[in-house]
Amino acid sequence: MSTTLSPLQSLLAYVQEATGLAPSTTVSLLVLIASIIYAVFSYVQHRAAPVPPPVPGPPEPIKIGEITLEELSQYSGSDPEKPILLAIRGKIYDVTRGKHFYGPGGPYEVFAGKEASRAFAKMSTDPKDAVADLTGLTYSEMETLRDWESSLQFKYDVVGTVQGSEASVGGAGGADGAGGAEEGREGKEDVATGAAGVEGEGAQAGEEGAGVVKGSES
Repeated sequence: MSTTLSPLQSLLAYVQEATGLAPSTTVSLLVLIASIIYAVFSYVQHRAAPVPPPVPGPPEPIKIGEITLEELSQYSGSDPEKPILLAIRGKIYDVTRGKHFYGPGGPYEVFAGKEASRAFAKMSTDPKDAVADLTGLTYSEMETLRDWESSLQFKYDVVGTVQGSEASVGGAGGADGAGGAEEGREGKEDVATGAAGVEGEGAQAGEEGAGVVKGSES
């Protein structure tokens, strides 16, 4: 009775007969050939795979120079083709990288497209405070404004200035002076209060002394 060989057995028999190798050597040779074929196929398939396009980085900040407040308002984030800008003390910052904060729907969107020094100083998101006027700010509020300014300088690029912003810088100095004057006035009041207290105590001691003298005379 004849025995039917499987395709693998037929291949082994053919290679063994053609090469005269032992069965174990024949199997090892076939495994090596299969490994080489698989490696070549994988390499060709990998080379043929499409290369994904590079991920674009953030656009380079555009230097806009000196612009007016009206021109600055065009960079509020409402136009996706334009960067998001804001200004503090006359310096304009490109905050496009922080669009989740300063863009539409963000917690600080009221600052975008504006010279918002007063709002930063007062930690206010009221649109009426998003102006450059620093009149009447306290010393503590001016310190808050300087902290915000330092933070923006560290994170974002300065791309321009607001036209006529010298008034804002002068206003900052005026506010600093106002804060110092307020502290000086309070100090003077404290000194005057202390002096009055000393005088009152001296007068009371004098009256008590006079009473003692009169008592001894009598």
